Amino acid sequence: MTHSGEPANRRVFELVSLPSAPSVPQELANRLRRPGVPRDFLGGTRYRVLPQAIRREPPHDTIVAFGLGGQQKQFGVEIDTGAVVWEPTDVSPALFPVNATIDQFSECVRVVEAILAEPNDDFDLDDFERIASDVRHAIDAIDDAVFTGEHGGFWFEFYFDVQMGSY
Repeated sequence: MTHSGEPANRRVFELVSLPSAPSVPQELANRLRRPGVPRDFLGGTRYRVLPQAIRREPPHDTIVAFGLGGQQKQFGVEIDTGAVVWEPTDVSPALFPVNATIDQFSECVRVVEAILAEPNDDFDLDDFERIASDVRHAIDAIDDAVFTGEHGGFWFEFYFDVQMGSY
């Protein structure tokens, strides 16, 4: 904290206009440009925007990558469905769900950043459980399919990290 009582490293949610490579379908390129995509999430530790949206190489050539996350996972949009996925940068066929749309992804990032704005230096396990519950409820209100199925992808993993205080 600063002496003024404001957090020293206060995170600010921001949408940025993302240019696209020529191989990106025009409709999707337009959507990535306006209203844009989040600049980052948690200061770029969980997600940060790429300099340019790019169409992935086979076997993931139905995905347009727009961001990079921890452990070298790319965030992308499925061209046919508009769903946001989290994908390995290697040739693994695995795609993990993030949100049903770019707009829902952006809104989840915005809301979760606001929930996590409080410094957590003095929190205990009960505090992290409460915050994780708040995060899960907020995400469910935006995209109720995130926590369904055998694995919930990016937000599912993030929820468990928040429960442990590891965010």
